[in-house]
Amino acid sequence: GGVVIKTLHLIMFLLAVLVIILFGACQPRMEYQPKLKTYSVTSFYADGSAARPLPADTVPYHQSSTSDFLISLPKTSSLELIRRGQDRYEIFCSVCHGLDGRGKGMAALRGFPEAPSFLSRNLEVTSLNHLIKVESDGIGEMKGFKDRITLSDQLAIAVYIRALQLSQTEEESP
Repeated sequence: GGVVIKTLHLIMFLLAVLVIILFGACQPRMEYQPKLKTYSVTSFYADGSAARPLPADTVPYHQSSTSDFLISLPKTSSLELIRRGQDRYEIFCSVCHGLDGRGKGMAALRGFPEAPSFLSRNLEVTSLNHLIKVESDGIGEMKGFKDRITLSDQLAIAVYIRALQLSQTEEESP
């Protein structure tokens, strides 16, 4: 009796493992499914290309650096660009950098380390490309915002930071 039951349990277990292995191997893998490759030709779309254009203001999530972009001022008026930058700056940057750009935002008042002042000499001479790269990828304790701020808004913020720098001067410390 007992040996037969143990043998029967062993056979049922081995049969269950074999069924799991066989059915697990039967699932089709995505790389073998029919699909359109990026640069292939297709009659499905009117333009004949399988590659689709990106939606407006798409931010590339896995882009390692904005240095690949040629940063140039958009064709909008400077005042409009600065106002957009101020709006985005107040939402995303002022918590740490403060409304005046001196690095004493609400986060610093709550015990977090002070953010760098945009009015310091080394940040006054930095390029718009560098400001945008830092906005996108982050630096030091600052996390990047490339998944939350479009490239055009990053440019507007950088232009607004430059306007902040031109409108104020850092007081010399003894």
